[in-house]
Amino acid sequence: MNISRTRLFLVTSCLFGTVFIFIGCTPKHQVYDHLEASNTELVSLGKKTYEKNCASCHGIHLEGQPNWKELGPDRRLPAPPHDESGHTWHHPDSYLIHVVKEGIIAGVDKPLGYENNMPVFGTLLSDKEIVATLSYIKSTWSPDYQEWQENTNKPVKKSDSK
Repeated sequence: MNISRTRLFLVTSCLFGTVFIFIGCTPKHQVYDHLEASNTELVSLGKKTYEKNCASCHGIHLEGQPNWKELGPDRRLPAPPHDESGHTWHHPDSYLIHVVKEGIIAGVDKPLGYENNMPVFGTLLSDKEIVATLSYIKSTWSPDYQEWQENTNKPVKKSDSK
């Protein structure tokens, strides 16, 4: 009877050990919180998502709408370009993701009273699709612009600001 209990204990321990190892090795939920311009799978998804959801305003070639720096008849700014002639590359990943997901918020992102035509995509697109779209946009920039934008993600050290 001691041998049976010992065997049962060993078999049970091995089973639990295997389950714990399997759970520990299972990939965790992917967090999409930064742009990956070199991730071809993500960029490919982003190109499709951009063409379906963004190109009608921002242009199929990311060129934006004409006179994008001037208020239109509706007293709103036209859609800006996302190529290097625009300002998208001036912003860190977190801000770009926020604007696409939550929209531009007057009093937070822009002055109070600011209005725009940009829809909020947080309920229409997944986090992966949002990051993929922005990764696609970033992938079209030259290496210098990509590097400049990447540096906006780095926190400013007190010694750097002197």
